[in-house]
Amino acid sequence: MNTKDKILTGAFELFKKRGFKGVTMDEIAKSLSMSKRTIYENFDDKRELIRTIIEIEIRKSTEQYEYLMKSNDNIYTILKQIDNIHKETYKNTSPLLKSDLKKYYPTIITDVTKLFYETRSKVIRLTLMQGIKQGLFLESTNINTISLLFENTLDFSIKKIEEKQFSEKDMSDCCIALLRGISTRKGFEYMNSYKQE
Repeated sequence: MNTKDKILTGAFELFKKRGFKGVTMDEIAKSLSMSKRTIYENFDDKRELIRTIIEIEIRKSTEQYEYLMKSNDNIYTILKQIDNIHKETYKNTSPLLKSDLKKYYPTIITDVTKLFYETRSKVIRLTLMQGIKQGLFLESTNINTISLLFENTLDFSIKKIEEKQFSEKDMSDCCIALLRGISTRKGFEYMNSYKQE
């Protein structure tokens, strides 16, 4: 692992525990047993460090999804695995991570928004195409329309979760309802077994 990767990995571990605001560059340097100067030789400032970490995490999630897509029989197995990975990754993550980003680093959100939406759109389209290929979704499914519906549903659900009006289960139920509308008989069977696990 090179110096830059060590900084990214070490800083992210600290950020996950204490949020972005609660960790200083001095603390990152101390935890990595390196000088603060070494960090600044690799990143202009803390803002660039945070933005780079977020971009890497977005790309990593996509790569992980694509790998699972190639190695599994059906999309419901993949969705379950992604859900488990997500829960495992963030179960020990401070809630400050998200709130700090919004409060103290709003420009970073602007910087990574395009990448996030492009990545999410790609994942949704891959899921729909794979579902059709596996005979789980109707061949007549309009991928452009359903993809847009999914993205709007996710945006709406995330907003409601932030407003404490929705739970993650509510968001999942909304997505399942959309999938029901395009599922084949085989798709319904897989969906029911997925929900029961």
